[in-house]
Amino acid sequence: MRDFIFKEIPKDDEKQVSDLVSTVFKNLEREDFLIPWTKEQMNRFFDNNYSFLLGAYDGNKLVAMCQIFTQKEIEEEYYDILNISKSKTICELGGFLVLPEYHNKGIMTKLSEDTYDLVKKLNFDYVISTIHPENIASNKIVQKLGFLLYTTLTTQSGFLRNLYWKKLK
Repeated sequence: MRDFIFKEIPKDDEKQVSDLVSTVFKNLEREDFLIPWTKEQMNRFFDNNYSFLLGAYDGNKLVAMCQIFTQKEIEEEYYDILNISKSKTICELGGFLVLPEYHNKGIMTKLSEDTYDLVKKLNFDYVISTIHPENIASNKIVQKLGFLLYTTLTTQSGFLRNLYWKKLK
């Protein structure tokens, strides 16, 4: 594999994040593979009270990203579905985005591992991931990280998803 740089994405790269999101969404195999973010959500990408962004760079070019959504971004329904007490904390691992020309280079495997390592340091009780059942690449990523498939559901926002979870403590 080429020498990619894996690191937390600085706010200075906000334009590159926006461009990456736009490019990936335009080139999706299926539109429903990713749930689009609202402008408000994207404005909070760099606020660690809501999310953490890690990226893969080819030189100075952002070519992939992965996110951790903190408890403030988790929909209440997941506590009920997983039968987890609201006194426990949950974060979500997701936002697996790679520019099309960088697919099949092992970038997302490494980036998701680094992101999951950060999740473990953030002191959450559980981590979840929601992925369209037919998005094979993203399903494989969380399975490699040891997540368990809990159920397939339609989210409150109307998207079909596999709900994966993992107890952290």
